[in-house]
Amino acid sequence: MRTRPVALASCAALLALAPAPHPASAPDARPRRIDIRHLALDLRLNWAQSRVEGTATLTFTPLRPTRVITLDAAFLAIARVTLGRGTSLEFTNGGTADDDALRITLDRTYAPGESIDVQIAYHSTWVNHADPNALGGSNGKGVRFFQPTTTE
Repeated sequence: MRTRPVALASCAALLALAPAPHPASAPDARPRRIDIRHLALDLRLNWAQSRVEGTATLTFTPLRPTRVITLDAAFLAIARVTLGRGTSLEFTNGGTADDDALRITLDRTYAPGESIDVQIAYHSTWVNHADPNALGGSNGKGVRFFQPTTTE
């Protein structure tokens, strides 16, 4: 019998590129400035490096005049951000638990209700080691990669 590698993912990890959903009562709460209408993920599993690589395409509308948007992107390395038509956008990304903000500067100020498509190319940086005491792995973040062993 031949065994194959398996990857398990938590939905939260694959949807990491989402508006910062901090509760309004949190001291570091970010104001909600956009309404995401659609999120398309094109993901590839890099078995050699135990990481997820991909592109997220977000279709959203601003809730108020908006030039800069902020998304959660902890443990993600961002390669590039473009508008749907291919225009490169400036961005900053902390990529860590302490600074999980991906700040994207749009090409202009958009009015409420305008539809915007942004593509974000990224790869994961969290290494989620197997933990026999926790089904979610180390801290339950991201994707866990399981390789066949000599006893399986």
